[in-house]
Amino acid sequence: MSTVRCEIITRSLDKPPAYTAVSYAWGDTDDKDEIEVLYGVREEDGRIAWKVATVRVTISLYGALAALRRQEQDVLVWIDGLSINQDDTVERSQQVRLMTEIYGKAATVAVWLGPEANNSNTALHILTKIAHAADSTEHVADLIASYAADDNPSGRRAIASLVALFERDYWSRLWVVQEIFIPDPRKIRVYCGEYRHAWSTYQVAARALLRCRKDIERYFPGNKNHDRYGRISRQHFTFSQVLAFQGPNSLFDGSLRDTEHLKLLGIMRWCRQKLTGNPLDKVFGILGLLPDEAYANFPVDYSMSIKALYIRVVDIVLSTTGCLDVICESIHFPIYTGASDLPSWCPNWFHMPTTRALRGTSPKFSASGNLKAEYLFVGRLRTKLEFRAVYLGYVAEHGVAVGTLTSRVDFLTAFLSWRALFRDKIRPEDYDDCIVLASNFCRTLCLDQIPRGYDPSTWWQVCYHVFGALSIDPEDGLPMLPLDAELLRYAETDGIMHPDDRRPFLNTFNNHMSGRRFCILGNYRTMALGSGFLQMGDIVVVPLGCSTPVVLREEGPEGEFRFVGDIYVDGYMEGRAIDLYKRYPDCLRKYLLH
Repeated sequence: MSTVRCEIITRSLDKPPAYTAVSYAWGDTDDKDEIEVLYGVREEDGRIAWKVATVRVTISLYGALAALRRQEQDVLVWIDGLSINQDDTVERSQQVRLMTEIYGKAATVAVWLGPEANNSNTALHILTKIAHAADSTEHVADLIASYAADDNPSGRRAIASLVALFERDYWSRLWVVQEIFIPDPRKIRVYCGEYRHAWSTYQVAARALLRCRKDIERYFPGNKNHDRYGRISRQHFTFSQVLAFQGPNSLFDGSLRDTEHLKLLGIMRWCRQKLTGNPLDKVFGILGLLPDEAYANFPVDYSMSIKALYIRVVDIVLSTTGCLDVICESIHFPIYTGASDLPSWCPNWFHMPTTRALRGTSPKFSASGNLKAEYLFVGRLRTKLEFRAVYLGYVAEHGVAVGTLTSRVDFLTAFLSWRALFRDKIRPEDYDDCIVLASNFCRTLCLDQIPRGYDPSTWWQVCYHVFGALSIDPEDGLPMLPLDAELLRYAETDGIMHPDDRRPFLNTFNNHMSGRRFCILGNYRTMALGSGFLQMGDIVVVPLGCSTPVVLREEGPEGEFRFVGDIYVDGYMEGRAIDLYKRYPDCLRKYLLH
């Protein structure tokens, strides 16, 4: 029978029968199909008369139920679209607090990715092969190479199908993060079309792909316009980005319990790119991941305003950690307009920026040493924040901002223009100083995240070689833009880097330069890389309790400031500002942000 028929029953979670909790993406709420719901009506004589009602549900919910049903036996499931009255905010608030318990006590958790599509059967075949080979990174790399061979177009299409599988809507949904965060991940089964696999198959394969990210990047490079397979996914990511960081690798699981990842700010950052229809669910949807003491700080109340809830997140982070890094998650570039009227310092968690705060770098910065934040919320609604910070200077010059949907040419253009700016504005004292400035410049571009294996003293030469060589590349560079003699000399020097390694090397700068702009502070010596939102005249300070400097902009007649964003300031990322404050106490000042 093609019709899906259900009966809704009520049972206690204290001693539940064996049931399957379903984890799925809601999908398009306008695209629906019908199921039959069986219900009983008590007749006058006391007997129960069974009747059938037709209920319209989303196609995704329908597909999940159809995939789970069995020919000759009943299947007991919990699925939020039917088990919770979504129109009753009181019931929804109560059920949200039970989500972790509901999925944790289920005999099985069924993940529904959706029907067969985009050659997903082939993708599942590849996934299984990678999982079986995962113990050997070399074996996985050989598999990727075999699929990427120029004489194997079907293999390249197969990898594209795996990318499509990792880009399915399920992986981008916020609620599924806590739905699979259960003490025993072995209970999870993943359904896609007519196939079912253990969650461990997806996990093991995804982790193997993460380890082989450089191999994927080599065989399926982004930005090569003539390469149909291996260029850009439907979400404008390279294949290596999707296979390494999306799909299963974008989710927590029970194995991460009791780790540093599971702090409130860490979870909010991790889940920021996940989708939800209600801005309040950006907080309520992750409560099941929090330790009990943090969980208690957030009563689930769907009548609360977005502003009040998001300010509460900042308050809880500050009061429990003494760390001001949370305000750096308020990202204003690319420029957008939110509808929640949030203070400039309060992150809009519903906004999914394409740039990241500097806090996400590794190893982490410690611009304020081990000092705790000194702060005060101002106003009855706590919409203003006052803190103490060390003044470093003002933005005297800045270059062009790099966007977030960029190509190789954008990074090359930014490098050339930023380098021209620092060479024009900062005058070296002698030849040795020229080398120091070049080193400072290239260290700033990579946020001092020099990859392992490179000598920091010659890092600038490698950067000059790669950016210069790719700039004069007749196919993908800027061959009509002349280079100065110094840069051209490094571009044409052999032996610094193999030509095939230049593009992957440049890709390491993507996350560092995207959404940012190079600038020079008022002493015309200090270089920095900050938000693309910064302007000349903005000030740069190191707040106590913040791991990075930040940019502020004075606004209004009351001497208040707008938060602009975090900023890498060369030489000031490891506590030098605190040394400055100890020598010159007057540089520690109060700033009131609106």
